[in-house]
Amino acid sequence: MTLLKTTLGLALAAGALAGCTVPQSCPAVPPLQAEIMPLPPVSEQQLVWQPGAWEWNGSTYLWRAGQFVPKQGSTTWVPGSWAWDTAQRCVWVPAHWM
Repeated sequence: MTLLKTTLGLALAAGALAGCTVPQSCPAVPPLQAEIMPLPPVSEQQLVWQPGAWEWNGSTYLWRAGQFVPKQGSTTWVPGSWAWDTAQRCVWVPAHWM
């Protein structure tokens, strides 16, 4: 009886999913690399540390080392990641300040 219920449940689920698009998988983002933040350079501008981040070049990841950059309003750093667009395609969202 349990096998029959399981089989019936799987058949119903497969029927319900017929016509649905199964999203492709996105390439796994490598772990962040350890960085030692140097002392900031002397500057008249207020600088903030922008951590290193992985960037996707369309076929592989490339590491972009951290650096000091001029402060611009936001102070929340968001690492690059994958997201799904409206057509259920995997799209790369580069690292950015938010």
